[in-house]
Amino acid sequence: MGWFLEYFFDDNEYWLCCGNIVETTNGWKCFLKCHSKGLFSKKVAPAHLATPMLEALKIILNEENEIADVVWETVQHT
Repeated sequence: MGWFLEYFFDDNEYWLCCGNIVETTNGWKCFLKCHSKGLFSKKVAPAHLATPMLEALKIILNEENEIADVVWETVQHT
């Protein structure tokens, strides 16, 4: 079980994915994926612009008693 959030800030696109780790009862894995601007562009959306959203998510997850372990992963930019 989990969810996916597509997030835009100005012309930057981000994917935030978070889901339950199957082998655990209360562990979660989350990652942010920053996308390139345009089809052939090598300029990737800067991760620091998503910081307010990530900080808000961390607060929400920390307040939930049934979520004890959150693993944050880095995903290669596309």
